Amino acid sequence: MEKLLGFFTSKPVSIVENDNFFKKAFKFIFVFAAAVIAIYGIYNIISVAIDYFDFVFDLDAFPIIRHLLLFLLCLIIVAITYLFVIGALYHRSKLILNDPNNIVDIMPCVFKTFGVIGAIVPISIGLMGFLAALLAADPFIPMDGLIGVISRISIVDLPTAIFGYGVDSFKEYIDQLFNFGLVVLIVSVFVAFVNLVGMYLI
Repeated sequence: MEKLLGFFTSKPVSIVENDNFFKKAFKFIFVFAAAVIAIYGIYNIISVAIDYFDFVFDLDAFPIIRHLLLFLLCLIIVAITYLFVIGALYHRSKLILNDPNNIVDIMPCVFKTFGVIGAIVPISIGLMGFLAALLAADPFIPMDGLIGVISRISIVDLPTAIFGYGVDSFKEYIDQLFNFGLVVLIVSVFVAFVNLVGMYLI
């Protein structure tokens, strides 16, 4: 009975204090997160694109052209963003095997990865917001889940992308372009820099 009790009381500690436990655990977490984001990204791009096209093709000819152009630009930005995030997570899963098993030494690398991811997402939001203001169209942003996750670890609030369709005059267009589109882009660069520096300093 004592041996059985000793097994259940000492085994968990032995597993956790194994030389490679933290390395293997974080490697699995990063690889799993990369796979989940890849699947989520593909699904979200397709599902949001369907709704986006339903909205776009109810518009007049010129707004349709602007929205389709913005869709292509946003699709490129979104694809690069997902690939960047997936690549950062997967690359860290390989690098972490070279780190000491001590959790104190591993965690700074984890935060650095969060910093890199926390930098690319706001820049993507800023670019799409600026393009939306430039083309006076609503952006295609199939990243709600990813933005929600990053907003929880971001040191400062993420910028909010604007929906540029609906300006009624050239004056409103210029106001939107400079007072919203350009501001969102500048704020996104600031947020990205703060997240990157902040996470690297933790």
